[in-house]
Amino acid sequence: MSSGIFRTRQNTLVFVSITALGVSSIMTQLTVMRELLSTFAGNELVVGVVLANWLLLTGVGSALGTLSQRFRRPLVWLVGLQVFVALMPLGHVLLVRGLRNVVFIRGEAIGFAQIVSSTFLLLLPYCLVAGFVLTFAATLLRLDDERRAPGRIYVLDTIGDILGGCLFAFVLVYVLTTFTSLYVPCALNLACAVVVGLAARPRWLVAVPIAAAVGVIVPSMLTRPDPATTQWVHSGEELVERQESRYGSVVVTRVADQLQFYENGTLLFYTHNDMANERAVHFAMVQHAAPRQVLLVSGGVAGTTTEILKYPSVERVDYVELDPLVIRLGKKYTRSLEDPRVRPIATDGRLYVRRTRETYDVVILDLPTPDTAQINRFFTREFFGELKERCTPGAVVCVPMKGAANYLGGTLAKLNASLFATLREFFEAIAIVPGETHLFLASEKPLTLDPDEIAGRLAARGVETRYVNEYYFSDLLNPERVETTRQRIQEAAHAAPINRDFAPVCYFYAIRYWLSEHRVRLGVFAGIIGAVLAVYVARLKPVPLAIFTTGFAAAALEVVVIIAFQVLYGYAYHQIGVIVTMFMVGAALGATVMNRLRRAASRATMIGLELAVVVFSCALPLFFMLARRGASSALFAQVGFPVVMVLLGGLVGAEFPVASRLWFRGVAPTAATLYNSDLVGACVGAAVVGAVLLPILGLNTVCLLVGGVNLVSAAVLLVWKPR
Repeated sequence: MSSGIFRTRQNTLVFVSITALGVSSIMTQLTVMRELLSTFAGNELVVGVVLANWLLLTGVGSALGTLSQRFRRPLVWLVGLQVFVALMPLGHVLLVRGLRNVVFIRGEAIGFAQIVSSTFLLLLPYCLVAGFVLTFAATLLRLDDERRAPGRIYVLDTIGDILGGCLFAFVLVYVLTTFTSLYVPCALNLACAVVVGLAARPRWLVAVPIAAAVGVIVPSMLTRPDPATTQWVHSGEELVERQESRYGSVVVTRVADQLQFYENGTLLFYTHNDMANERAVHFAMVQHAAPRQVLLVSGGVAGTTTEILKYPSVERVDYVELDPLVIRLGKKYTRSLEDPRVRPIATDGRLYVRRTRETYDVVILDLPTPDTAQINRFFTREFFGELKERCTPGAVVCVPMKGAANYLGGTLAKLNASLFATLREFFEAIAIVPGETHLFLASEKPLTLDPDEIAGRLAARGVETRYVNEYYFSDLLNPERVETTRQRIQEAAHAAPINRDFAPVCYFYAIRYWLSEHRVRLGVFAGIIGAVLAVYVARLKPVPLAIFTTGFAAAALEVVVIIAFQVLYGYAYHQIGVIVTMFMVGAALGATVMNRLRRAASRATMIGLELAVVVFSCALPLFFMLARRGASSALFAQVGFPVVMVLLGGLVGAEFPVASRLWFRGVAPTAATLYNSDLVGACVGAAVVGAVLLPILGLNTVCLLVGGVNLVSAAVLLVWKPR
């Protein structure tokens, strides 16, 4: 970056303020996202909604930034806006936790429309101001060439994103809670407001950020707000403990003599739930004559290990849980992990299956419905192929799936049929235990659901149960009920697609079922959004259109790369943080290089960058294929994925300075239009691709689609005649 940006004191103040805004923006986005996911027990669709609202509102704010040209005392406004940016994130967390049980019925599953509207209103103030400040700051810069101002602000904001992302992902997440981590960007922005206030007139203006610091931050730091606000969410329950790990927050509460364990707002399990534990274990365990080695993926703290160890032949239970904090608190508050035969393993279950050389007689997946891309990885053809290699001859695999007590039809039938068709690729025998949660039992040897035979096997092995007994079997395993359930699923399985890592159809069906429960008419909703978007795109000139499609590609391909990484390596929090940070590093480098190359502001350069995005998008599936083959090596995880993100970020970042000089209409109008186009494009990419197209089309097809969209904008630039 040229030293020209520091030629005046005002430029220096803008540099400091926008960098602080970038730090605040990324940290606020990460922390508020975690809070909203905890509140809404969210999947990737919720993530897409929150991110889309964030980008859309920030884009609207940048468009409103043209109003800043009317400000007579801009530094006074900058102080006020910076104080607002400092304090509002703390208010976000207080509002999310305080209003959850006020606005929504306690225990209610929040619907799609409620998520869209509530997150829109919650994010509205902060995002509008953050976007406004981007355009406002561009008007404050004093440069020899005004056309370079929007590109400069883009670089400064990106540098702040890099600093904030690294600080949060690699430092603060280990030493501070969600709420207290926001003190850092708050203090930084208030300090910047003090510095700007000292340079502004009147001098008493500096008292505003100082008063905010004394009146808000100091008291909140002395009152331990995290436990107090967590108690708001869990009103009626005694808060026993709250801790945070890199995977989220874990809360333990007590109601009477029962302990309840929550992770990111979702109830994981509660103690004394013997019926659920017995059902999850015994239907699978009795199918094997003498199970010695058992693999349990998730659920061990709930008490399933106790049920497994009732079988005298069991020598070891390998219990795999992603979050070590769940294991640690489970040991502290329950006795389910005390037996020396239980070996807790804190890692991603998919990664463990791929890397271990142990073999197992029974495998129990105690997992929820695959309504997230993360969980769907345990229901795919690729995973079952890996799992089959870890199974002994005649091993039994138990996979849960959302079911129905009586009638199974529509999307729910398709969801179960896809799982059945996928399991059938590797296992000859498949039995289905019906219920609100179906249990799919898979093996190479014959399986039985005869109630008398199962009861006899339990008795012969001396296994005592309270609920899953002969009376329970006679109702649940009624032959007519079992046969009807199997017949419906098996018939639908003939036309059901196989669930794959890069084509997650089970995830798609699970999302559709979730939406159907809340009676969301996505067709009408999508039609309205599509019509508004079509009008917006049709009004864009060629250069803003190119920025729109590049923003679309940036968000879409970033989601694609992160999900591909999850599929191949598991939820590695550190590495995903590196991937996102590397994208921002690439964007900063690309924008900086193009800011220096004044002659690069040509239509040919813009077309070349658009075509480079097309080539990158179309080459990405080839990279995924190579990464899949080398998944056991750390080379692709530690080097390949970060390098790919630097390249993507470089292409995206390089376009902005070129566009700001090629399509210059004054500092404020240019900055407002280009920031708005970039952010709205990213909004569409995050929402449409991440939440809709990926489950339907798969990763590889989405990459080609993104390339096609950018090819269209390159063609528009080619026929454009600049004035």
